[in-house]
Amino acid sequence: MKTHYLSYILCLMFASQSVFGVELDSTVQEFKEQGDVSLQQNALEQASSYYLQAYNADKLKHTLSADTTRKMALAIAWAKHYDDSIMMLKELVRSNPNDDTSRTELARVLSWKGDLKGANEQVQTVLNRAPQNKDALKIKADLLRWSGKNREAVKIYQSFLLEEDQFDTRIGLAHTYISLGEFEKAQELFTSTTGTFPYQEKELKELKTRIEKEQKCYQKKSIRHEITLPQISYFKDTDTNEATRLAGGYAYYGNNFTFRSLYQKTWADSDTQKAQADMINFDLSIPFQNNWNVSFGVGMQDLNGAEKTIAHGSLSHNSENYSLYAGLSKNYMTDTAQLINNRIGVTTYTLAGTYSITDRLIGSANYDHRHYIDNNFANDYLLGLRYRYLLDDPSLDFGYRIRYLNYDRQSGRGYFDPQNFLSHQFYLSGTKQINCTTITFEPYFGHQSYQRYAVDHNDLFYGGSILVRQQIISTIHAQFSVEGGNYAMGQVAGYNYYLVSGKFVFSF
Repeated sequence: MKTHYLSYILCLMFASQSVFGVELDSTVQEFKEQGDVSLQQNALEQASSYYLQAYNADKLKHTLSADTTRKMALAIAWAKHYDDSIMMLKELVRSNPNDDTSRTELARVLSWKGDLKGANEQVQTVLNRAPQNKDALKIKADLLRWSGKNREAVKIYQSFLLEEDQFDTRIGLAHTYISLGEFEKAQELFTSTTGTFPYQEKELKELKTRIEKEQKCYQKKSIRHEITLPQISYFKDTDTNEATRLAGGYAYYGNNFTFRSLYQKTWADSDTQKAQADMINFDLSIPFQNNWNVSFGVGMQDLNGAEKTIAHGSLSHNSENYSLYAGLSKNYMTDTAQLINNRIGVTTYTLAGTYSITDRLIGSANYDHRHYIDNNFANDYLLGLRYRYLLDDPSLDFGYRIRYLNYDRQSGRGYFDPQNFLSHQFYLSGTKQINCTTITFEPYFGHQSYQRYAVDHNDLFYGGSILVRQQIISTIHAQFSVEGGNYAMGQVAGYNYYLVSGKFVFSF
């Protein structure tokens, strides 16, 4: 995120406080000059140490100019001492809130640290005052790209190329095109871009490697059609329940809507029962302005010859810092033979949301009210907190979830219906790419307590999942996943279980 800024930082060695007509304290002057020499020798760690000593020595003397302090702070950030750099730049902004140059550099360093939310707040403050501030706009484009808002980033990058043909802008635009799957445009930019400095040659080499890898392994360009066939899964628990599912689906991605269809066949059995079920479902999703989306669908289920209508609808909204969701659905459970034979239908009302407390810390909340066809009902509350420890490849999150669930009564109809269920769950969630293979894993453990049929339960639980996605060619990928554990809410039946599944997806 920051290598392209080296040439600007290196201008420190040419900076002299005498230009501003202020004589530095001798101690401050000595530390600063030692920092300049170290920076000229590319000894960034040493330069950072000297600059920080110069800044600390000048706290009571105030002989360092804002321009010199700002440049020292950037050199300190280049040595990855982000907190020290941010502290210096924040002090400049605090002493002069209208100092857009310092505020812009603060945004830059915040983005280097990975605090995209904080960086965007600083950039937006500058742009509110000066909508055409070029430095702020360039950082805004980078922030949009790193946040996955590539179309918006392209507009800013392209506007700069019309005015000035800069290396950094061309590289940023090329990476954005790759994320959009527009490899020919990225290749064209790569071919027509030349580097002058060593860091530029390094960035060009990294760009070439990414183009080759992404073009071979990941189809990110806009697709119209997606076919999932076959999709197979096998489920088994410690209460002798088994279920095998075969499914196939089709999705069409239009300019103003998305259409999906799914057919699923289930064969289920246990020691005492056997059953089968068929399901076909159609779904339409329509986006609106300001990141609102409406989705609704209808379908049919056949439960051993009994035909049932199913339906769902939802309204969702996504913004940079939060998301909201409200949904309503009605369907019939097909997880076990007993559920199919009992024809257990459930209507679910859902409210959910997430909020980015910081760029790395995300909170979530979910509420479900479920009403069953046998006149049982449940209220289900889930709160979560997730910390994004590693953002790139590999990515790694630490998380905590607390869940409270309460059913009106025990129905004896085959689904897990505890009273006063409470669980505390800790988990890791990570993703790693190796060539054309993506591996996603999520182990978890925790404690659960509940009452069922007047019997109290108090247990530790553990489990997890792993998913492997293999890109076979740019238009075909395969997925294989395994999950299992003894978490009581891991499956509808509420027993120790494992689930194995796989599918092929064709995109064009």
